[in-house]
Amino acid sequence: DTLNNAMTEPGEMVQAVGKLREMDGRGIKDGREEAVQHLTEEMADTIVVIVNLMEIYGIDRMALNRWLNIKQSRQDRRADEEIEKREAGAEKNGD
Repeated sequence: DTLNNAMTEPGEMVQAVGKLREMDGRGIKDGREEAVQHLTEEMADTIVVIVNLMEIYGIDRMALNRWLNIKQSRQDRRADEEIEKREAGAEKNGD
């Protein structure tokens, strides 16, 4: 059922991300293409669940898009702040 899938599919996507993160951290290239394919499949499953939840709870795309914009702006701002911190640290250390 949709609500059970809503609780399991994102977890499967997280596991797929974790596998790729581990592979990349260890420099493992063998099987990476399959792992990316698996992540892509889990992302699709998660998006399907999101669309289903939107239908069940009457969430329109405009409302979701507003939140996506807010969240993306916040993430962009955090990334910019992190870059500034790194650059300031590099200058301080003479790099």
